[in-house]
Amino acid sequence: VAPSMETKREVLAPLAAQGSLATRNAGLMAQYFVVGIVSGGLPATMYGVFGIYLNVPGYVYGATGALCRLPWSFKMFLGALHDNVPVRGLRRSPYMALGWSVCGAALLALAAGGLPDPYWCADSGGHYVTTCDTPHSSHPACVPSVDSPRDIGGEAAAAPCNAAAAAGAGWVTWLMFVATLGYVCADVAADGLTATLAMREPIESRGTIQSSVYLCRQIGMMLSSVIVGFGMNGPEYGGSFARGLSFEAVCLVFALPALAMAPTSPPPATDEPCA
Repeated sequence: VAPSMETKREVLAPLAAQGSLATRNAGLMAQYFVVGIVSGGLPATMYGVFGIYLNVPGYVYGATGALCRLPWSFKMFLGALHDNVPVRGLRRSPYMALGWSVCGAALLALAAGGLPDPYWCADSGGHYVTTCDTPHSSHPACVPSVDSPRDIGGEAAAAPCNAAAAAGAGWVTWLMFVATLGYVCADVAADGLTATLAMREPIESRGTIQSSVYLCRQIGMMLSSVIVGFGMNGPEYGGSFARGLSFEAVCLVFALPALAMAPTSPPPATDEPCA
């Protein structure tokens, strides 16, 4: 005989007092906040880095974006892994710690590795010289010795200063892929834990935990949009500010909270132990 609603409530009631904002769930809220920071901020850097700084062809830019979104397709498989392969009797917290460790390491590698020199030459103001129009006609990139510059809208294109810049997009893409895979792994584990805790809420307030964690994620995404939008608005990434943060600095900013999440994942008391 299927259990009645009252029976289910009696089974779940002992853990209902945890509450979505209790100290023991603060780690879960932080998980979603940092997921928002990295998932909102890292993709936002792609246009400035790949489209402007490295000047990769359009098809490469599209493939790069698709590859960095690919880990989200693994959510079902990661969820099955978490459910069926517990670590030390726990299904969620170890995978959160592992995911954030991978993500933080990849972001640190991006911050430490550095980008190659930009594709285009820059003028004295830091803006790229892409065409040999009047203000740039005397720039070294526009001297007559360049190899048959192509035309852009009727204007001769300037010669690049680093024609091999696009070749540096490969390792950047793969590190961004690894970082995305890491935080997706942590996000899937957090979703599983959120669903478990949500079922333990009183029926009168059920859904509070879910709405709270997703609010935290949206706040993180808004914060990362501000960081990238204002921080990477310098001329090297096609922005209008006189200067700004480098891509490496932004990756370091994202790496710090990601690494902080590894040792501060929700404690075992909130995890879902194996039966």
